[in-house]
Formats: sequence, C-alpha cells, structure tokens
Amino acid sequence: MRWYYGSTLLVVGLITNLVLSLFFEKDMPNAHLSTGTVIGLIFLLFIFNIIYYLILKKTKKLSLLKLRLVSIAQIIIEPLFGIIVILYAGGIVSIFFITFPYAIIFSAFFYGVKGVLAATVYIGLLYNGLIYGQFFNVIPFFSRYNNPFEYELSQNFPAIFTNTFLITSSLFFIGIFVSIIAKSLLKKEKEIAYERDKVTAVFGNLVDGLIYINQQDVIEMINPQAEKLLNVRAKRIVGKNVVQLKMKKGSVLKQALSVDSERGKEIKTSDQENRALLVSSSEIKDEGGNYIGTAKIIHDISREKLVDSMKSEFITIAGHQLRTPLSAIKGAVNLLKNGDYGPVTKEQKEVLDLTYEYNDRLIMLINDLLEVSSLEEGKFEYKFEPIDIHDLLREVTQQFSDEAKHKKIKFDLNIKNNLSDVKLDPYKMKLALSSIINNAITYTPKRGRIGVMCEFTDKDTLKISIHDSGIGIPKDEQDKVFTKFFRANNALRVDTEGNGLDLFVTKNIIKQHKGKIWFESSEGVGTTFYIEIPVKLDKNRFYNISNK
Repeated sequence: MRWYYGSTLLVVGLITNLVLSLFFEKDMPNAHLSTGTVIGLIFLLFIFNIIYYLILKKTKKLSLLKLRLVSIAQIIIEPLFGIIVILYAGGIVSIFFITFPYAIIFSAFFYGVKGVLAATVYIGLLYNGLIYGQFFNVIPFFSRYNNPFEYELSQNFPAIFTNTFLITSSLFFIGIFVSIIAKSLLKKEKEIAYERDKVTAVFGNLVDGLIYINQQDVIEMINPQAEKLLNVRAKRIVGKNVVQLKMKKGSVLKQALSVDSERGKEIKTSDQENRALLVSSSEIKDEGGNYIGTAKIIHDISREKLVDSMKSEFITIAGHQLRTPLSAIKGAVNLLKNGDYGPVTKEQKEVLDLTYEYNDRLIMLINDLLEVSSLEEGKFEYKFEPIDIHDLLREVTQQFSDEAKHKKIKFDLNIKNNLSDVKLDPYKMKLALSSIINNAITYTPKRGRIGVMCEFTDKDTLKISIHDSGIGIPKDEQDKVFTKFFRANNALRVDTEGNGLDLFVTKNIIKQHKGKIWFESSEGVGTTFYIEIPVKLDKNRFYNISNK
C-alpha cells in the first residue's frame, strides 16, 4: 500500500506541475524539468509495483527474508523520491519533508528500535546533504516560484541551519518516540505470541478432546484429541457456523455439539473402536462475566466402562461362587448349634452362634454386592404392580419394631389419605425403605425417636419422609452419602460392620421409579430422608399407627 501512497503523492505533484507549466511558464521556469522528473519517478514506482506483485503472485506467501528485502527497498527508495521532489520544488522552501516521518514510522513494524534510528539517520543525512549541498553550490538550486527571495534563502546560513536543525531534531524526536512505541509493541507482540503458543500447546496436548465455539456459534478451535475421538478433521469444521455444518443424522460430531449440560452426556462412536465418550458443555465468560463462547469437552471413558464391566463380572461370578458354600456352612452351623449331631456345651453354642452370625453377615454382604453389580449392568429387573402402600409400609416397619423396642426408641408411622393401588415394585421399594429405616435405628441412640410419614401431595406425588433423632451426618461429608462404599466418620464410630452400599442401591431404586430422594441432616441432631414418587391417588382416608 505504501507504493501506491507514494505514487499518489507523485501524481498530485505531476498534475500541479503540468498546471503550472501551462499557465505560469514564465514565472515557473523549472516546471517542465520537474514534470519530467515526476513522470520518471512515477514510471520507476510503477516498475516496483509490478516486481512486487509478481513476487507476491509467484510465492503466494512472502518469506520473511523477501518481506524484509521489500521493506528495506521501500524505506530506502521512498525518502529518495522525497528528496528529488524537494530538489525541484525549491529546496529549503519545499514542505515535502512532512512525508519523511512515514518511512520512520513504517520501519518500526519490522526492525524495532535500531531500524527506526537507522531510518531517522538515513533520512536526516539525505535532507541535510541536499540543503547544504545547495548552500555550497555542489547541488544546483531550482527555484519553486522563481522568486529572488528563494535564492537568497538558500544562501542564508542562519536560515539553513535553523531549518535543518529543526527538521532533523524533529525527525529524531519522532524516531525516539516511535522507537519507544515500537519496543513496547514488539514486547507486547512477543507476550501475545508466547501466550498464544502456550495455549495452543496446552490445548494440543490435552488428554481430553476440546471444541471451542464463539458467541456467534462459529467453531474457532478443535484440538487433535477431539479430531481423533470424533473422527473429524479440523479444516472441515473450523471457521464454520454450527448450524450450517453438514452432518449426518446421529453422527458423533452432531451428538457432541448438541450437548448443553455441564454434567455431561454419554455418547458412543460408530467406528470400529466403538468408544464411549462423555461430552460436557461449559460456558466461557470474560473477566466482566460476559459470555464469549462455549467449550465442548470430550472425555474418553471407554477404559473406565471396560474396567467397570470387568469388575461387575468379577463380583457376579465371585458372589455366586461364594454364596453356595456360605449357605452350606450356614446350614451346617445351624444343625450343630441346634444339637442335631449331639449335645453342645454352653461355650460351644456361643462360638457356633457367633460363627452363624458372621456367616450371615458375609451372605448379606455378597447379596449387596450382587445387587450393586446388577444395578450397574442394568440387570436389576423391576416388576411394577398396583400395591397398597399402607400394607407395604406397615410390613416394612414391623420388621424393625422389636429392635426399636429393645433400644426403647419411640417409633411412629403416620399414613395420610387413601394410598392404595400405587404402582410400584414392592420388593425393591421394601428394600429401599428398609435400608433407610435400618440406618435410622442403628444410628439413633437409646430413647431416641424415629418417625415415618407418608402422604399424597397436591402435585400427584407420593411423599415418604423418615426422620430420626440420631447422630446426623457431618456437613462436609453430605455430598458423598449416596456414593458406593461411603460411611461417615461418626457412623464408623457407632457401627464398624456396615458396607456403605445401602443408600447407593436405595437411590437407584427410587430413580427407577422416576422419583427423587434427598435428605436434611445436622450432626448430633438427626436426619430426615425424603422420597417423592409421581403417582395418581385418591384422598379420603387417614391412618395413624404408633408403636411406642
């Protein structure tokens, strides 16, 4: 563009000189001479333009060396054009020196502080050489307006000194100022380049796949891992709007881009590897909290799924293999302690009772592990049927009445409304409620209180709450309650025999009933578990059963 800017200046000069030569030929004796010079300079610039264009067209992209050579040619030739114009425009009288700072400023882009100072010295020497050369009659002086005053001024040393000093010092001040700016720009450019390279390196080496979509829904970046996991090439999608992308229905890329949840969604690839991917979406905001884009994070969970599957298979096989001999041991110990094989002393019976109890615990643990394995494999079958929830709750609570009486715990069961004909899986629901009530009795001290309430809400929902005055759950551990094998620290001090699987199974049972479960708890005060299951019921009776 600077070639064209220089050409424009010379064309303006040419037109000016042509006008002057036509209307003021007597007063402007140098007009024809300067016109010819300008025409020559324009021709020279035209040649440079052609050369520049051919280089650019041939290489498509200039190398750094060629770009430097072109820029050096610009910085050298451009002030020379200016000096020639000044020569034929009156020397010291000409104001064409105002174009010199452009070359100084432009040199900052490629050459920094040293380049700017070099360009300043070069231009200063050219200008001073011309003006002092005319003063000492080494270079001829061409008047601009054919005014005697111009000739006198070109030979007036104080005027020449003042002119050259002010212009040269101004160029140096401009050079210093531009040098500072150039240094700052170069530093900032290096910082930006470093940050860009660092971010690119981090994204490129992420184990997870990453797709960044800006606020205009244009895909700006996809890292190599995402390309591999989604079987897509960056050049096919980067820079394109998500809506305008041509994707096959059900393609992995389409599924990944449609995910809008931070919790993630599992999808499967259709390639030979048949990977399982967990895709999550996260909004990106700037420091001011303004939305600037979305990141799609793709995590390969194939190995985790395989390990979980192998673990579940192992638990299933081991559980079934262990349950048979343990059942046989249980039967044999029961026969021995009942005296079927002869009299048993008091001490022997105590040992046999303890053996029987621990064997029973092992069987219960194996059953729990098998249930968890079935849940994870999706083999935990459900049989939904209409049941009387009142009878089900009474049956469940009756199982724990003796233990509650033994610990002198006040145990209340309140059932509001007619809750018959609720469609549930009775066995699984008993399992879920038993787990919560059993925990309540285990962790509630003597003379405590447990309350079970069941009611039909206005939202066509069956709501069951189980409250106890037990040890409670520590606040910093409450987010782990429904995870496998978790037991709170205060619970471990009360009972060391639990396996931490009951609530995990319970949550999955409630989830399969399309319900939800949550709790409120304070350490040392007690815990209340809530269960809500969507149903349609009639409201006309009230039950109140208390076991004190």
